[in-house]
This record gives sequence, C-alpha cells and structure tokens, in this order.
Amino acid sequence: MVRKTNTLDETRNKIVGVAAKIFGKYGFKKTSVDEIAKAAHKAKGTIYYYFGGKEELFKEVVSSELNHVKDELTRIAREKTDPVSKIKKYMVTRMLLMGHAVNYHETLKADILEQLDFVEEIKSDFYRGETTLVRDMLKEGVDKKIFIPLDYDMVAELFIMVCKGLEMPFYLQKRYLEYAGRLEELNQMLIKAVLR
Repeated sequence: MVRKTNTLDETRNKIVGVAAKIFGKYGFKKTSVDEIAKAAHKAKGTIYYYFGGKEELFKEVVSSELNHVKDELTRIAREKTDPVSKIKKYMVTRMLLMGHAVNYHETLKADILEQLDFVEEIKSDFYRGETTLVRDMLKEGVDKKIFIPLDYDMVAELFIMVCKGLEMPFYLQKRYLEYAGRLEELNQMLIKAVLR
C-alpha cells in the first residue's frame, strides 16, 4: 500500500512540476490541459484524476510557489541572529524568491483575477503568514530593546505593503535588475524608522 501511495504522490508532483513550467512559459489563459498532459507524458484523464481542471491545477502550482517562498522566509525569521539582520535578509530574499514565482506573477494581472476566485484566498493566506513572521521579528527587536516600542501588527502590515507594492514594477514591468541594488537602501530606511 505504501508503494502505491508513493507512486500516486510522484505522479501528482510530476504533473504539478510540468504544469508550473508550461503555465510559466505561456500563462494561464494560453495553456491547455492537453499540453500539460502531453508534456508530462500522461493521459489527459490522469490530469483530471488528480485535479478537477485547469483552474485547480493552476491553484496547486501557485500554492506550491508561495509555500516555497513561505518556507524560506520562515527559516530566515527563525534564524539565531539579531532582528535587524533578519529583517534585512527577509526583504532581499523575499524579493528574490518572488522573482522566481512566475505563476504567482500571473495572478497579479487584472484579467486573471476576474477569472480565478481562489487567487485572493491563496494570496490572503500568504499575506497573513508573512505578516505574522514580520510581526514576530519586530516583537523580538522590541523585546531585546533594539527597536523602539511600536504597534507590531501595524508596522508588520506596512512592511508587507511596501514589499507587495514593489511586485508590480519589479516583476510585471521587469525592472527587478534596475531596482534590486536599491533594496539595501530601502531596508536601511525602514529599519532606521524603528531603531532605538
């Protein structure tokens, strides 16, 4: 029984991996289940066995991308280093990782949002998790008397809003390389605002 479960998981993961590449290359609208099945060397029925359709498969692809980002950011937030270093590393790493989340970028486009209701749910879940991580780093800084006393929740939300605000110009307008070198300056400004 264990072998069958492993095979099912491997097949499902292969489909998600292939779909991620194809969605990333052609976008959600221009990708068909037939193309994914062909590229994965699976029958179209196999795709529908695991996923209810293209939307459900895309949801899994975007969720996987954001889960990878969240795992890496959680690792940074839990490092045994000072809160200032963690927050700096967090922002730079976040922006770099989001640069590789090409299917997530697709969800930033207005025409996709109208089609896919689940997108907001995925993004909201990611946002809540991110806000908690930043809040905890800020609280640690206040507890260690590195940061001034502050409203952790509000400042965490503002920090995440700044990061989210950069997503459009960085990725959709393809200006990441142009602005990446300025992230350190932005980090310094944000941190200076809360330092003791």
